[in-house]
Amino acid sequence: MAEAVFANMVKTSNLSHHFERIDSCGTAGYHEGELPDERTVAQCKLNKVPIDSTARKVRIEDFHEFTHIVGMDRQNMQNLRRIQPKGSKAILLMFGEVDDGDPIQDPYYGLSGFDSTFKQCTRYSAALLRWLGMNPTSAQL
Repeated sequence: MAEAVFANMVKTSNLSHHFERIDSCGTAGYHEGELPDERTVAQCKLNKVPIDSTARKVRIEDFHEFTHIVGMDRQNMQNLRRIQPKGSKAILLMFGEVDDGDPIQDPYYGLSGFDSTFKQCTRYSAALLRWLGMNPTSAQL
């Protein structure tokens, strides 16, 4: 969900030229090759946010190909720091660090969680763009 919300905000704010690639992956390969959870898709559709990614696991190459890698919670950050190779160019940060410092809420316990998580992803996406020195003007805000 976070990737879809962020990518949509980048696009609708006319900031796509600042990003070579926006991607999403997990620190564990539990759902590798799978489509997003149907409740995530429904929440994005409800908010007119396109979502079509396929799950994959983070790769060592990601730390050299991306300038920033954003973790969703403290466990993600711990895992990312553990596997980050020496000399990688990627800046690691937890999504919430650019806003209130909280981790992304795990929405998988009832439908209302997906709405809360969507709102949190929207707020953090705008904050991340501002942190990067850009001005989000998306209708999502």
